Amino acid sequence: MTKKIKGIAIKKAIATLLAVVLIWGAMPITVMATTIDISGVGPFTINTGVTATVTGPITGNITVDGGTLILNADHTIDGTVGVENGGTFNMSAGTITGAGRGVSVVHNGQFNMSGGIITGNNNASGAGVHVSSGAHFTMLGGLIYDNHSTTIGGGVHVQGFDPIPDGAGGFTPVPASEQTHFTLLGGTIRNNVAATNGGGLYISRSAVATIGTPGGNDSAILIVGNHAIGTNAGNGNGGGMTVEVATVTMYSGTIANNTATNRGGGVRIAHGPAGYASGFRYSHLIMHGGLISDNHALAATGYGGGLSINHTPGAIFSSGGVILTQTGGTISNNTAANGDL
Repeated sequence: MTKKIKGIAIKKAIATLLAVVLIWGAMPITVMATTIDISGVGPFTINTGVTATVTGPITGNITVDGGTLILNADHTIDGTVGVENGGTFNMSAGTITGAGRGVSVVHNGQFNMSGGIITGNNNASGAGVHVSSGAHFTMLGGLIYDNHSTTIGGGVHVQGFDPIPDGAGGFTPVPASEQTHFTLLGGTIRNNVAATNGGGLYISRSAVATIGTPGGNDSAILIVGNHAIGTNAGNGNGGGMTVEVATVTMYSGTIANNTATNRGGGVRIAHGPAGYASGFRYSHLIMHGGLISDNHALAATGYGGGLSINHTPGAIFSSGGVILTQTGGTISNNTAANGDL
């Protein structure tokens, strides 16, 4: 039996329906049933123990506060999906678009994307997807394109925690259980724009990212056509991806045809702020496979068409708090005025 109430369809399963609390007017709609369908005008809140499936277009924000949200058909969400407090969002179809951020994942939330489109979103950082505070984002397919950030991470921003002060003037590492993770196993991140750094991806602050699988197909993962367009020497870096105080391991995939105004048309690896203890300022790109090609650093003073390492021309393996470990893969056909990698 299905009952529709102002855009919400509630599937009443025997012995599973607990309660439904609807607060109208300016207040959000809070759903307490265990299995529901949602559509219409929000905002909506999906609490712990609730599984909600999008069954029609939605206008307004959705907060997945410990529950589960499913978008598995060709419906559009015109608003932000926020996932928090252990909630899960599974997206295999549909579109997320709007004036603000597309998806925000925090506090042990989990976002699994295997299809669909995230496009036309705008925010200060992570306009398409923002992942922070110990959350996880796994991308198996789909498309993140044409999102615009006024600072960093036009397509995706993955942000962990700063190293923890130890009380004696030093720092301790972020525990593994609290790290923020991004796993990119398939799909396309294309034509996103950051006004400063990291047009496609910005990975920062002890976050951990994995791109591809050993022996994987490079064409199954595409980070292409993204732009970092900063207008001064400190910005416009990392057209495809910026790695800052984070670790990225690349097994397969393609980073190509991205541009940066200044440094790192394909990838920029940067050290952390001076306030960090030296041992915790490091950024590390581990390249076991994949392709970084046909990227461009555009300025006359630019470095590293394919890969820029901490502003230092000609530095390939380690410089100033950044490390590149390359055991495989290809870096080729990139251009910059002052050195190509």
